[in-house]
Amino acid sequence: MSLSAVSGGPGVGADQRQLTIGYGGHGNILGQYLAKVARKIRANIIYPEEMRKRGLEGVSRIAFIITQSGEIREGSLRITKSSGYTAFDSGALKSARVSAPFEKPPKELNVSIAVAFTVETARSRATRASLP
Repeated sequence: MSLSAVSGGPGVGADQRQLTIGYGGHGNILGQYLAKVARKIRANIIYPEEMRKRGLEGVSRIAFIITQSGEIREGSLRITKSSGYTAFDSGALKSARVSAPFEKPPKELNVSIAVAFTVETARSRATRASLP
């Protein structure tokens, strides 16, 4: 996983950046921290049952602020790019909520993560749930 910094919008301090998680390989502390956040959310994906049954897939991009205590700042969790399906967008938000709190970050962070809902994800979760 790698990350890319995107300059913040109005009202964002000069040293505060929005961090986007993607694929690649940076070994820095912040990158490692964000990779852990992404893994935790992926491990807690709430794939809407009706969407899974219909074999539908989608990607919702969410953003939120992780406070210095590891919590999601109230009012900061939002959809920044819809999957086109309300159920997936709601599932992405729920997945982040159930994943919190996160480890304490080195500093307060604005984070943007793509949450993918794929049939393969649903199958692997079902397989893990049925293992002894």
